[in-house]
Amino acid sequence: MQQAPPEQVVPWGAVWGQPEAVAQFQAAASDPDSLAHAWLITGPPGSGRSTLAAAFAAALIAEPGDEATMRQVIARTHPDVTVLRTEQVIIRIDEARQLVERAYFAPSLGRYRVIIVEDADRMAERTSNVLLKALEEPPERT
Repeated sequence: MQQAPPEQVVPWGAVWGQPEAVAQFQAAASDPDSLAHAWLITGPPGSGRSTLAAAFAAALIAEPGDEATMRQVIARTHPDVTVLRTEQVIIRIDEARQLVERAYFAPSLGRYRVIIVEDADRMAERTSNVLLKALEEPPERT
């Protein structure tokens, strides 16, 4: 018996109900020369912020048609994707410092290193200041 081929990975296909956002992020990913170094994705819980961030990361890191890499990025298991999230009330300052240190490593496999900070509103001002320098002057291809 022959197995069905695996479903084609389309990173944007998992983002529902946000066609304008998808179009904007697709356009940005397709023109790396004019790509902004930081993006802020906002919205209420359940609006697809994390899904959109993962799709954007997949489009930036994977070459077109590289489904294995896209799957890794979307699963957040690719070595060039770092996700900062917390189950706590706040994101701790030591977590932010570790993130900044990791940001200065060059991409290991992909075209870019992508850092996703989920629930950034859970950072105290002091913690967000740790990230500010890295956001203002990020390393190349981060």
